Amino acid sequence: MSVKIKIYSDYVCPFCMLAGTPLEQAIHGKEVEVEWMPYELRPSPQQTLRPEGDYLQSTWKQSVCPMAERMGVPMTLPRVSPQPYTHLAFEGYQHAKENG
Repeated sequence: MSVKIKIYSDYVCPFCMLAGTPLEQAIHGKEVEVEWMPYELRPSPQQTLRPEGDYLQSTWKQSVCPMAERMGVPMTLPRVSPQPYTHLAFEGYQHAKENG
């Protein structure tokens, strides 16, 4: 019996990126179909975050960097400010998916 899992993630979310490796390890050798789904964490008109702001600085320092280091994944806080909206990336993903 095959299991289907839908994963909703955003391209700018470091936790979404870090989840990929443990997920692959968990399903290795099992009959599992994973479908990655777009989810924009901060859609317009909501403001996206700024890397120089307190929230991202503290979150990366206290959570993202330690977790990435434990997992052996090199990560640095991107300098693009403010973070981009990701709807266009998701539209590109959907187009590619629909066209093989």
